[in-house]
Amino acid sequence: MNILVVIGVAYLIGALPLHSWLLPTRRAAFSAPSFSALHRQEAFALVVIDLFKGIGAVLIALFAGGWFAASLAAVAVVIGSMYSLFFQGGKGVAVAAGALFVLSPLLVFIAFLSYLLSLFITRARMISAALAVIALICFGILLATHFYVWLVLFCLGIILFIAQKPAVPGFRRRWKPVFRFKKPFR
Repeated sequence: MNILVVIGVAYLIGALPLHSWLLPTRRAAFSAPSFSALHRQEAFALVVIDLFKGIGAVLIALFAGGWFAASLAAVAVVIGSMYSLFFQGGKGVAVAAGALFVLSPLLVFIAFLSYLLSLFITRARMISAALAVIALICFGILLATHFYVWLVLFCLGIILFIAQKPAVPGFRRRWKPVFRFKKPFR
């Protein structure tokens, strides 16, 4: 029963529309803002909010129910962020990174480095996110010792690939680099 409560709390933490409370309200309140519509400071704040949603949900589950509950809460908070009851969800990548940071910080660091390297090479955020998820799963199989971490990596990898799938046809039609490195933080 305790694990079900922890999973429900993790889903609700992921489903809370904190971006509508903390970011300016000039956009629709019931949809997750996209990075292209935000200023750099707002996009950074959105990533930090999502990271702390993932970290908070998994830490609560870790203290309440142990590693197994924390692993299930990591999946639940990402599902809550993507398929929310309160707003149209986002991609869930930052929430997944925050949740996995508690379970395995080394894997998140490796995935972040692979994201930056692939972003530098391709300059496309979608391809970089997909390559980071693949690197996360591959290095997770090699480095993780707990079965729970493998299970979470596999589930989150599948969920994140499903979230990226609707953007693939439009991306193939108009292949062009979308990320510029000129003065990234003004």
